[in-house]
Amino acid sequence: MNSQGRGRRGLGSIEVRNGKFWLRLSAQPDGKTRRQRRLGPFESEQEALERQAALAPLGSAKSLTVGDWLDRFLTVRRDLLLAGNRQARYAELEQHIRTWLKPQLGRMLLAELLASDCEALWATMLNAGRSHKTVVNVRSTLVHALKAAQKDRLITDNAASLSDIPKKHQASKTTAESVAERVLHGDVLSQLEDWALAGITTETWAMACLLALDTGARRGEIVGVHWADIDFETGKMRIRQQVTTERVGESKQPILGPVKTQQSKRTIELSPRTLEALRQYRDAHPPTGLGLVFHRQGKPRNPDSWTNWVDRTLRKNLGLNRLCPHDFRHTHASHLLAAGVNVVEVSRRIGHKRTSVTLDVYGHAIPAEDSTTAAAWERLRAG
Repeated sequence: MNSQGRGRRGLGSIEVRNGKFWLRLSAQPDGKTRRQRRLGPFESEQEALERQAALAPLGSAKSLTVGDWLDRFLTVRRDLLLAGNRQARYAELEQHIRTWLKPQLGRMLLAELLASDCEALWATMLNAGRSHKTVVNVRSTLVHALKAAQKDRLITDNAASLSDIPKKHQASKTTAESVAERVLHGDVLSQLEDWALAGITTETWAMACLLALDTGARRGEIVGVHWADIDFETGKMRIRQQVTTERVGESKQPILGPVKTQQSKRTIELSPRTLEALRQYRDAHPPTGLGLVFHRQGKPRNPDSWTNWVDRTLRKNLGLNRLCPHDFRHTHASHLLAAGVNVVEVSRRIGHKRTSVTLDVYGHAIPAEDSTTAAAWERLRAG
């Protein structure tokens, strides 16, 4: 049954469809008409009204603060991103705005924000030990937010796009060098595998560690695997969903959704050892609820719990200074390339969008064979 409810004048109306509340927008916040679109669903009319209020006119552009505009920008982006199943992107924007942009720039007037104000924030982040990549990502979020303000003619110049980030120090490590330090080798790798195999029937995350080492899959992909994705007859596992987190109030809640990119959808062959471990794990942890391999009472588990467990329990047992689930991905890909597996096959297996990304990240693992290359060239020229 459909019905129309109340709404804020000039910003559309609240509709009820099959027990859910929807916000139908019929005008731009500045009053200009446009094609209607629907936001929702919302669990209650109050939730729909609160979202409508967040989209209300902001008042005079002269008194508009950066924080006010970032709140508006995030509200609009939230609906677009979640509608496109891009929860991870929304969580990234929210984290950038909440942690850095609003605390440092939020009280400034939007129309008076300068490139130098942005550059002061970039310097603060770097001095606080944040990586150059993190600063670049936060700057990108602000650039996009200010572009939206430019489209609404609230500002003329984009202070973020005009700002510069201090260049990396010449002695800084490349991505490949940094990743190389995270790869597990020798006795440490053997101890990890033995420890995980011994604990698969009693500890959920022990099985997750073994599966990550054997596949090179991302953290969220491992946590998002269903039993229906594993074919014990062919020995293959499908990657089609992932678990990300979304901030709800003061906590982060696990959200099951599609994988990162189209290339992330893939089928991976598992080793006989891992297949046998999965059988033992399934006997100890029977499928329930959504059919997830790793679950809590049938519902998705928070991947942050796995990260915390690896740091608190596994890292200390192995005597390492640092360890996280993504290190298993680095270890898998690096050892495959070091063993001479074609980079195209490795890139497909770990779900990279482009082979160039695999080379940039794991180039350190590819054996140098300049003498072999030179001999091949000589044979070609002689022939």
